[in-house]
Amino acid sequence: MIYSLCRPVGSTRFVLGVALLLAGNWSISHAEVSTWPQFLGPTRDAHADGVQLPDQLPDPFRPRLRLEVGAGYAGPVIDQERVVVFHRVNDVERLEAFDWHTGKSLWRFDQVAEYQGGYNPDNGPRAAPVIDQQDVFCWGASGRLAAVDLATGRPRWVRHLAKDYQAPEGYFGFGTAPLVMGDRVLVALGGRNGAGIVAVDRKTGNTLWRATDEAVSYASPIAFDYQGKSAALFLMRLALVAVDPQTGQVLFSYPFGKRGLTVTGATPVAADSRIFLTASYQIGAALVDTATGTAQLVWANDETLSSQYANPVYVGSYLYGTHGREDSSIPAEFRCVELATGRVRWSQPGVGVAHVIACRDKLLVVEVQRGDVVLLKAASDKYRELDRRHLTNDVLRAPPAIAYGHLVLRTWNGRNAGEVWLLPLSGQ
Repeated sequence: MIYSLCRPVGSTRFVLGVALLLAGNWSISHAEVSTWPQFLGPTRDAHADGVQLPDQLPDPFRPRLRLEVGAGYAGPVIDQERVVVFHRVNDVERLEAFDWHTGKSLWRFDQVAEYQGGYNPDNGPRAAPVIDQQDVFCWGASGRLAAVDLATGRPRWVRHLAKDYQAPEGYFGFGTAPLVMGDRVLVALGGRNGAGIVAVDRKTGNTLWRATDEAVSYASPIAFDYQGKSAALFLMRLALVAVDPQTGQVLFSYPFGKRGLTVTGATPVAADSRIFLTASYQIGAALVDTATGTAQLVWANDETLSSQYANPVYVGSYLYGTHGREDSSIPAEFRCVELATGRVRWSQPGVGVAHVIACRDKLLVVEVQRGDVVLLKAASDKYRELDRRHLTNDVLRAPPAIAYGHLVLRTWNGRNAGEVWLLPLSGQ
């Protein structure tokens, strides 16, 4: 047996912080704030539109709780008053649930960690887990998919899909978030014999269908309304592929990507019938439109918004996000781009790679390497910085979350360890 049964944890030794009363005049109704049950939030588009932010960040801006975690870049997910973190501790990949209020570890589900690392020194999980109803689905760096019970952490099933379908692990292991659509869980696998994308039954883990021979990327799939029906949209290694989630039928594909030492790491952005794609490594950005039933190119270039892995957000008629790479001698820029034309409305240099969450008419920007959180106005005329706080000298590569009136960040100290911070967005 490749996994160990979970065990409830009564100790609070992973909780490093206590409640802090924060100054400020913030007023956020927790009833309006959604949970964050998966990568990029409830609708997988980095929107927290239930949050109304004022023009200043709390001062001081400090975590209410600090949870000590191991290796990995998987972002935290939050639902049903639990913070679920997927991380590596020594030789196990650990899915762990913490109590939202106290930080107490409620349960752990451990599996043997097989991924050895490669181009990046961190050897932990890359993909954020998914909470859907009473299930949690996690996708490990070595290509193992598991389902556990949210209340207890008891495993429902485990599948080593990478072994089953002879899928290579790629430059950084497997790192795309699973996509739950109804009674099935969809995974970008890049396996052999038509197992580029695999769907399994959420109750049993049994394979329901396989589709395409496309190699895997690091861009997570999204649900997409295609011709009035629900589709699953995957940005694979060299193509954008839309599939029917029930049958696996390929609805359309569009070439995107480049062979060689390249990565497609940013998740597609859907805007009605249009789909925005972005990557670095001289791949560039493209907007395609599917209104006619096929993917038709609207515009493409490598000068507008070419992101290595950070996901842009779409607000109004504009995209806001990173142009550039983390490993470049030239720091990445944060930009506003008109979606329809690809026109750059403004560009803020020197920011570096940044995660962004849209909160109505404002943006919360998390600067990965600087450790700053920046509050911006979502304005197309110019860069409008409202406030800024420096939080840490550690790296903030894991995608952030917003839930229950808190910003939730995962830090990485460069030594296969870090913390999850729960930062209240109000003084209440």
